[in-house]
Amino acid sequence: MQDFRTLASSDWPVHRLRGGGGLVAEVRATGGLARLNAGSLALSSEVASPLAAGGPRLWLRKTGEEAAVPLLGPGAEPTLAASDEAIRWSGDAGGFGYAVELRLDADAARWFWLVRVEADTPQDEAEVELLLLAGIGLADEGTLRNNEKYVSHYVDHAVLEHGRVGLVQLCRQALKQSTGFPQVLAGCVPSCVGVATDAVAAMGTRAKVATPDAGVRQWPEGANVCQHEAAAAVLRSCPLRVAPGRPGEATFFFELCPDHPQASSGEDLSRVDAIERAAAGARQKSRQKSADRRSGTPVLAAVRGFAAAPLAGDPASGEDLAAWFGPRDDWREIEELHGELASFFCGEATHVATRGKEARLRRGHGHLLRTGEGLMPGAELATATVFQRGAFGSHLTLGNTVFGRWSGVVRDELNLDPSTGLRIAVEDEGAPGGWRVLGVATAFATTPGTASWWYRFGPDVLRVWVAAAAEGPLLAYAAEWLAGEPRRLRVSLQVSPGPAENAAAVEVGVLDDGFAARPAGGSPLDAQGPAPGLLLRFAEGSAQTLGGDELLTGEERVGHPWLVAVLAAEAATAWTIELCNNLAETVDVSDEPADPDAFWLGLAARAGFDAGPDPRTRRLSEALPWLVHNAVIHLSTPVGLEQFTGGAWGTRDVCQGPVELLAGLGRHDVVAEILKIVFANQRRAGGGGVAAGGWPQWFMLPPYQDTRAGDAHGDVVVWPLKALADHLRAAGHAALLEEKVAWVDDDAASTLREHAEAAVGNIDAHRIPGTALMAYGHGDWNDALQPAEPWMAERMVSAWTNALLFETLLGLAVGCGDPAWKGRLEARADALAADFHRLLTPPGPDGEAEVMGVGIFDEAGESVEPLLHPAAVRSVVRHGLIAINRGILSGLLAGDAAARHLALLREHLLAPDGARLMDRPPAYRGGVSETFQRAESAAFFGREVGLMYTHSHLRYAEVLANVGRDAAGAEAGAGGVLAELLKVNPVGIADSVSHALPRQANAYFSSSDAAFAHREEADEHYAKVMAGEVPVEGGWRVYSSGPGIFVRLIVQELVGVAVAGSGEAAVLGLDPRLPADLAGPVELDLAARGLPVRVVVDPAVPAGTPPTAGGEPLAGAQRAGAGWALPVAALGGATEVVVGCGVAGGSGSPG
Repeated sequence: MQDFRTLASSDWPVHRLRGGGGLVAEVRATGGLARLNAGSLALSSEVASPLAAGGPRLWLRKTGEEAAVPLLGPGAEPTLAASDEAIRWSGDAGGFGYAVELRLDADAARWFWLVRVEADTPQDEAEVELLLLAGIGLADEGTLRNNEKYVSHYVDHAVLEHGRVGLVQLCRQALKQSTGFPQVLAGCVPSCVGVATDAVAAMGTRAKVATPDAGVRQWPEGANVCQHEAAAAVLRSCPLRVAPGRPGEATFFFELCPDHPQASSGEDLSRVDAIERAAAGARQKSRQKSADRRSGTPVLAAVRGFAAAPLAGDPASGEDLAAWFGPRDDWREIEELHGELASFFCGEATHVATRGKEARLRRGHGHLLRTGEGLMPGAELATATVFQRGAFGSHLTLGNTVFGRWSGVVRDELNLDPSTGLRIAVEDEGAPGGWRVLGVATAFATTPGTASWWYRFGPDVLRVWVAAAAEGPLLAYAAEWLAGEPRRLRVSLQVSPGPAENAAAVEVGVLDDGFAARPAGGSPLDAQGPAPGLLLRFAEGSAQTLGGDELLTGEERVGHPWLVAVLAAEAATAWTIELCNNLAETVDVSDEPADPDAFWLGLAARAGFDAGPDPRTRRLSEALPWLVHNAVIHLSTPVGLEQFTGGAWGTRDVCQGPVELLAGLGRHDVVAEILKIVFANQRRAGGGGVAAGGWPQWFMLPPYQDTRAGDAHGDVVVWPLKALADHLRAAGHAALLEEKVAWVDDDAASTLREHAEAAVGNIDAHRIPGTALMAYGHGDWNDALQPAEPWMAERMVSAWTNALLFETLLGLAVGCGDPAWKGRLEARADALAADFHRLLTPPGPDGEAEVMGVGIFDEAGESVEPLLHPAAVRSVVRHGLIAINRGILSGLLAGDAAARHLALLREHLLAPDGARLMDRPPAYRGGVSETFQRAESAAFFGREVGLMYTHSHLRYAEVLANVGRDAAGAEAGAGGVLAELLKVNPVGIADSVSHALPRQANAYFSSSDAAFAHREEADEHYAKVMAGEVPVEGGWRVYSSGPGIFVRLIVQELVGVAVAGSGEAAVLGLDPRLPADLAGPVELDLAARGLPVRVVVDPAVPAGTPPTAGGEPLAGAQRAGAGWALPVAALGGATEVVVGCGVAGGSGSPG
């Protein structure tokens, strides 16, 4: 076979229409909508693959019946015809003939889907209904493709009643775009009787295991507003009477308003009259040019042969699972849902999820595989994202996870487009085209370094396995028929080099055993190596046929970017995907490759955590390898299962999760490396939207170091100083301050001390005039509270940021080793503390000082209006979590003040699923922001806006540990640390949070989202959240600084073992926060950190008992707060130290 070249997406064949308002519509040969734009605005959230049916979706059913037939989209088989005025789909389905036309208005930004249905015979005369599902984008193209889920969070849906056309849907984008705040008005003529606003909610998660023509779960009646992550217009027509010669007609209409500054309202209905007239005109043109409904070209064969019906495995049986994963007695953390086995853990670190559980989850099971054995980012690290729903390798990346992409991203939760990335089809003579693409697996098993899919199809069992190589950027695959007759497999890989999906052409060299692909022409990948490329190689003799898209369509090759191999029907076969920065230098993998899990499990073992017999601590131990994995992904290859646009270090993020992970594991050497990189990205002079001495919100590493944010939140400049101060104290590494690094805008190197002083100078330059307080800038840690107006940045103030700064200044003073500098830092901290108490802690209702979350100074800078405080006027929020958390952790709120604020927190902010950011949601006004962006503009009640953000809850657990160490606050903090950590542990979540909805058990979730349909419902019923009466679902997964924080909290705060300094000068801190009702001892082995000692926390030892070795008290142990400081030199050769639990009370049921 000859080499070939694929086409860039701009060269793919499409049918194109143009209309008023800059409208452009493009439809692929599959019949799917490739593009619907108005200038820079992408109006549709969907981009149809050239090899799958795509959207929109249209179904027909007889009134009163549940069964529906598809007219457009997956499962439909129309013919396609196009002219300059319209694109037409036509065909027969369910005893009816139909035609659908897409027409664009020539005079305005309006488009119409005109549907005509006619009964084939008198016996088919009936009353029918239509249902259209069209994804809603409403964002600039680049913004939308970065992450459709995120954009959907800000699309406000309103459903109103119109006198003639029935229900009308208004979709307004609250994130400002290039045109302003675009809005779409949608409906149906003659009338619309039902509307739904979220595609996944409408179709139901069980669509993953059904055929794509199954339609929606329940046709909407009336208004069904759901603000989630798949914004759509789901419109149900009124009943239409159809008979031979008497067709029924309906027109689904859409109109764009490019900028709609106000919230959607009844005033928008005044536009319907003009839309109706335009729709009537479009219908008249359609009738005049009507063609035979069977005219046109059949949609590309790929729709039927490639993407029409993904094949799910049969439901899992106990016998199969025992045969595949060992006897049930060896399983751990077994989860059952409605009497069916859902998931479990087994082996050293294997998680298994069943088809039954997957079918219930909106966020389906996924995993991030990463090659290599390094902790830090590098050009040789490859990643692959895999999902249980038959996505065997999507979002393939090498080095930078944005610029180093080699394959597309799975954006579809329901597997309606199973063409992205690596896909496998099995030969099936009865299927259209002779192949069935694999869908949801019977069982999906993951370890940190591998994934496997187990499929049962009646008597046949197929296992597909992938491992991320430790030796280099290579993914090793194997497929094995474990039962039944082997069948041929078809492996297809979408190849898309660079940040813009499918934008680059690819040169494909055909090898004896596979393919070598490289970008055609210049590519951003060229920055990472001299000859970037991808190698797809198959086991010798296994590939019967190699080719391109012709093997998927059965037609002539067009040049779509798919590499395809048909593999012989063998009992076992294998292949590899290798990503290269230089095709001349490939990975050398021996016949016995390294264990793909060894690096990950070895890193988790550095924690030395032995959970003992108690089920609660054992759940933490089960989660530990996954938390470590997630944290290292966040550090080395920033990407998540939902947040697939990463590639950068967030300045604030990298100084928290990764630094805390490594501190908890004793890798102070890597922390120092991170700090030097962070300080090398500091600006010496102002520029690029960042003031002198500051950092951007995020930045990329070489070779993409010029890609960085153009601004930063006010707190960002503090975090590198905080991480530096913590490192100086923990590692005893004051000499680091004299090491030199350059600046991002100046190659002349300066000492880290000079860098730190420049950062302090930046902070001083951004004080509220007349005070020692830092100004708010573009926000604080809570991204939902970004100021709505530019003037607010200089006059607003965050108590959290200033408490963080106070803590940082004192920490830097302790670790700097310079008396003069120490004095200046302490004096600055004292001034800050005085103004914090004077200005940011006004009286609460009881007359006692209560910290405000945020305040706004008057123009003179003399008085401050409280927000997030009982005295607030312009905000409905009375209490905020993070100001209390950091106020206590910093020591600004101490003694009685700490106890009082902790009581307020528990009364107003602590819910059964965790500590919430505010006592109630900020006011929502249809997405219009008055004080805060996001919090007031997001329509989706989730992530930070949903108020239970896991990161901030972890800080609450840290508060409990620290309050418990203060003798005056021991009772207030007693016993709660373990219980609070378990609330956000994905393992066994239902045992800690009874109203938690099922979720993936081996991935960190960044939020706990109350299952409200929309913001109005959340506002009205928020008290039910606080009472635990509303189900909660897990939020976005993996990508967060939370996993690293979680690991450190387990080691240093819960077990209470911290090592300060190194070698013989090291001091062992022993201050457990474990409850005394543990079922047995918990141990922490420090051997991996160079200390041959094991700490045993024994609940049988009374709290406060001095640590012992060999049953004798250790003479060198000294009281340190409520715990003990033990110089390593005083161990006297002891290898086991026993200490009691630091908490006398319990921490929830041990069961």
